[in-house]
Amino acid sequence: MDILEGALPDYLIVIADIVFAIVFLYAVITAPWYKIKDNESSHVFFGLTIFTIVIWLVRSSVVNGIHFHLLMTTTLYLMFEWQFALFAVILVHIGVYVLDEIPLHLIPANVLLLAGVPILFTHYLLLFARRRLPPNFFVFVFVNCFFAAGASMLLIGLITIGMYFFFANSLVFQQLQNFLPFTLMMSFPESVMNCIIMIGMILYRLCWFAT
Repeated sequence: MDILEGALPDYLIVIADIVFAIVFLYAVITAPWYKIKDNESSHVFFGLTIFTIVIWLVRSSVVNGIHFHLLMTTTLYLMFEWQFALFAVILVHIGVYVLDEIPLHLIPANVLLLAGVPILFTHYLLLFARRRLPPNFFVFVFVNCFFAAGASMLLIGLITIGMYFFFANSLVFQQLQNFLPFTLMMSFPESVMNCIIMIGMILYRLCWFAT
């Protein structure tokens, strides 16, 4: 669900660039770099990042040029925490850009939308689960992963619709009348994909999880 080129005003893209620069700098400063110093951890990080690039390239443009694809951001956050999840999504965008799939100047705005929203939602849902729900395997998988992934996808769709409603011209917004139904359709596959990977990782390599 990448942002359409030319759909949003230039000043909004500039604001997104500034916010992205601040968040990225803060992530670089606060990231626990020691967690990926050993070969195994770095291989897991870059391997999952490459896998995510492949997932993003399996996309559909059914609504006037908007690309629908799975995100995997929830899994990235649960495995590596928010800083490395952000770095992974940035690398994914660079990889997709190299393959000429997205414009370079929209990468910061897309990162804020496709990484920031799932990371924030998953983070606060994880905090809620730790305080209010019993600490067991099923809560982690079905609440913090399955529900978080699907709800994040839907939330991104709602935010995207809101941005186009308030900032895009009426013609662009009218062309997106089928956007929300496809977002709803993508929510369940997003939940299932993240949940399958999460269960496999927990069963075989629980030590890889930062959360």
